Amino acid sequence: MLKPSDAELKEALSEAEKSRLTGDDPYHLSKCLLFLHHRNGMLEEVVEHAERFLRFGLQEDEHAQLRLLLDHLLRETRREAAQDPEQFGL
Repeated sequence: MLKPSDAELKEALSEAEKSRLTGDDPYHLSKCLLFLHHRNGMLEEVVEHAERFLRFGLQEDEHAQLRLLLDHLLRETRREAAQDPEQFGL
């Protein structure tokens, strides 16, 4: 699967926002796209900090930032699970 260009992604996210605001999202595609875009951004930050941590060792500020990102991601996952107990996130 080819990665969308920055322009394509920007356009898709803009249209997804419009669909969600107008309530015109019968198959929840816009909701899914926006959720996955948000989650992907968080995971990319975790990867970036984990790579630095592995490359340069245990720098206190990198460790703290990585811990904060993971805690935030886990809080969101728990909140989502509380909203839909049949689903399990990351």
